[in-house]
Amino acid sequence: MPPDSAAAALSRPVSIMSDAAWRQVPAAVGMNEAARLLQSYATDAGLTPLASEWWHFNDLASASGVDDSYTGRFTLAANVGVAP
Repeated sequence: MPPDSAAAALSRPVSIMSDAAWRQVPAAVGMNEAARLLQSYATDAGLTPLASEWWHFNDLASASGVDDSYTGRFTLAANVGVAP
């Protein structure tokens, strides 16, 4: 997503695996006050922003504890939804 997109959080891409790189990059022009507040709340809680999406944050601390050897083949065993 281009940095001038309305969805962008930062003015240029940064490494998604760095918990500090985003701090060196100015916010995207389209970031409004509500998006800045959300970013502040999330980063104060230890999350890192994704440059291309103002609403997306990563928890890099938990990434090291995740087994990423999955195949992507999932089976839904049950559905508990009900018709409206």
